Amino acid sequence: DFKLPMDYKDTFASKRYGTHVAGIDFAKKHDSTVITVAEVDWEHPLEEKYVQTMETSIVYRSYRKHLLGWLELHGDDYEFQFDQIRSYLSCFNIKKIGCDATGLGEVLLDRLIATYPDVCVEGYQMSNSWKNDAFKLLSADLLGLRWTIPGGLKAMSLQTFRRFVQQILDLEKNYTGQYLTPSAPDEAGYHDDYPYSLCIVNWACATPVDDEIEVAIESVF
Repeated sequence: DFKLPMDYKDTFASKRYGTHVAGIDFAKKHDSTVITVAEVDWEHPLEEKYVQTMETSIVYRSYRKHLLGWLELHGDDYEFQFDQIRSYLSCFNIKKIGCDATGLGEVLLDRLIATYPDVCVEGYQMSNSWKNDAFKLLSADLLGLRWTIPGGLKAMSLQTFRRFVQQILDLEKNYTGQYLTPSAPDEAGYHDDYPYSLCIVNWACATPVDDEIEVAIESVF
């Protein structure tokens, strides 16, 4: 079984209760695979409102989320990575998994679905349109204080915490045509794996399992 380092256990304790969601950003060339796990409170929405569009009315609900931890994997041995991901997720009470289903991610998505028959597994084609909507939702949730992230001394001493913070700070607000497509600076040594993993888990948290309610995206840019 996957063993969390002791300092990691003290800071982001593995929890087998609650409602946990994982977001997986599979590695591209020169990048890392990053898994972000969060606890979400779907039972008590922070906000609920109806948004009228040209075609229909959409219910928008927002939820409180707490970051539980990350796993970062390097290299392109995806068989090894998949075993590590499975062991890591066993530390939590996973109810939903969201993942990058672009390219090789589509194959790994099929494996996740087969491995977790009792878990809601969703794959996202990370098109410019998806990035636009997902990052706007993430921005709205961060600005709306709907995320809590451990920031004590033990948390800040973790390399994963420091890499998370650095990549969030380095992220650039780029546009591809009309679409918001944030990315790391196009220079050696910069990465955006942690921000994209956070974006994926936030998107997965937006819709409760077995809930067909659509998510309306607040335009905050």
